[in-house]
Amino acid sequence: MLTPDAIHALLRAGEGETLEFKAHFGADVIETAVAFANTHGGTILIGVRDDGQILDEPLGKEALRDYVNRIATATEPAVVAAAYRIAMGHAEVVALHISEVPLKPVATRGRCFR
Repeated sequence: MLTPDAIHALLRAGEGETLEFKAHFGADVIETAVAFANTHGGTILIGVRDDGQILDEPLGKEALRDYVNRIATATEPAVVAAAYRIAMGHAEVVALHISEVPLKPVATRGRCFR
């Protein structure tokens, strides 16, 4: 389970080969999940701008299940993310952990990413 302190440490470390910040869930999150699944795995933090600032926007009650389902249904073979909701003061961050998959390549919409 990720704590607010762990999230702050990730924010300080910044984006890299195994960490991406995304303000909102979209097609780019799925592409990043595919890239992580095809390489060494990684974590996507949703609700965080590229500069590491946390957005003060609420997430829906079904956000975790929705994000996990959207990634799984959009990927072939299906990628199943571990999802965590972390309260950061008045804001929330969703952490999606993607493990490297043994059966490669993973694709979305017929395209593979690394």
